[in-house]
Amino acid sequence: MEASAEEFDLTYPIAQDNEMGTWRAYSNRAWPAKYLVGQDGFVRYKHFGEGSYQETEQQIRDALRAAGASLSDVWASTAEEPEFDPEARSRDLGKRITREIYGGFRRNNSRAGLYVIQSEYYEGPGRVVDYQDPEEHSNHHVYLQGPWFNGLEELRHGRETENYEDYMAVKFSATTVNAVINADDAPPFKVRVTIDGRPLRPDEAGPDVVVSDEESFITVDELRMYEVVALPAYSSHELRLSSNSKDFALFAFTFGAYEEGP
Repeated sequence: MEASAEEFDLTYPIAQDNEMGTWRAYSNRAWPAKYLVGQDGFVRYKHFGEGSYQETEQQIRDALRAAGASLSDVWASTAEEPEFDPEARSRDLGKRITREIYGGFRRNNSRAGLYVIQSEYYEGPGRVVDYQDPEEHSNHHVYLQGPWFNGLEELRHGRETENYEDYMAVKFSATTVNAVINADDAPPFKVRVTIDGRPLRPDEAGPDVVVSDEESFITVDELRMYEVVALPAYSSHELRLSSNSKDFALFAFTFGAYEEGP
């Protein structure tokens, strides 16, 4: 967090809730969730999920004015909110936008977890497990092939390989897919990316993907979010990530349903 705040020159206070104290205090069940607390200590506004940014800003401005602040020289945003594809809210779980998926044991072994669908993952953290892909996949889960180390916060490749034979697969519904990947101070390494069993086309590739010589890949050289997929329209596909490096460690996948942006 400190490194990211410095990189993006964020000078305002940033609160962390590592022990989930704030989460539990508000009996929160959504992520993201916004709570606006007035000067009297009462919650004046709340919003669950993404979107409604202009509405939230107006609520903040109203609360500041009620507290006596002058906003005459602080302009309200006039930016249009991005369009969220209505299919992303489908009642059909197979078509609904894929939830955030986490690789670490801590989040998987929870009421909201079960991101990794294979049962052997849950025999205990901190070990390498050799997985066999069941080949039948459903939305909202990640499937593994080969040996993977299930750390508390990440899912790490369990060996060095030569032919990208080990992989993680996600059947998803979205417009964009991002992956939070750690290089763990290792030399840069390649992660091969395929969609529906083939390389990404240029019009499907996220900004961090290189499409070259009949393959598509990202080069991981630091811990950050990599923008992997950017489809022309909301749709359902299967994504696979594979690397020959044992330093390949996935923290999370996130999915978007906007025409622009991650």
